[in-house]
Amino acid sequence: MPTLLHRYFKMSKIQNLIENKKFSYLKPYFYQQPYAFRCELAVGESFEIRMRNAYDRALQIYHILFPDGKADALIFNHWHYDGEPDKDFSEILNCYPYKIIRNLPVYDWDTEYQLHMHRSRIICYAGKINFNYKLIIKNLLQEDFGLTNHEESFVSFGNECILSVYDDRGCDITFADVQKFRDFYPLLEPWFLDYDRKIMQERLDKLA
Repeated sequence: MPTLLHRYFKMSKIQNLIENKKFSYLKPYFYQQPYAFRCELAVGESFEIRMRNAYDRALQIYHILFPDGKADALIFNHWHYDGEPDKDFSEILNCYPYKIIRNLPVYDWDTEYQLHMHRSRIICYAGKINFNYKLIIKNLLQEDFGLTNHEESFVSFGNECILSVYDDRGCDITFADVQKFRDFYPLLEPWFLDYDRKIMQERLDKLA
């Protein structure tokens, strides 16, 4: 579990959000968050070129949001149905301080199967050990497992944001601070997905 030391210091807005049970953060992140960008990753004609560009572009975006290369935390969802034992993450996460927030809102997938689905948010704090972000991004782009789950997202307490690579097609960046949303708009605009560019411009215009 995370130490209690950080409780004596003022937490960032994004840290308050990810540790709050009311913060649902379900896909599609971009459409469900008011201060969010959607960026395109896979560009090019052949599969090989698209995947190479997706990785390169994801790294460029990562380094804009995390200029020192270090994320403060990773968050991901753990899902299980009624009757399935909840997972013990202590062995997997023993390198990192972590926190588990249970009984979060879920999608409506359970209605078809007459089963109740449960969701927990796992927060891994970097502490003194950096995350292998290059490997995690590579695995996310390949829809493979990273640290523990395909829904991993990187968190910056200083820049008040969450970076979520949903697959090779693109990534969403969610901000908890309006000024940070403004500041990063021109920095991330070259990677914006054209399909959603109008929505992002409208979000910025409303803040003018």
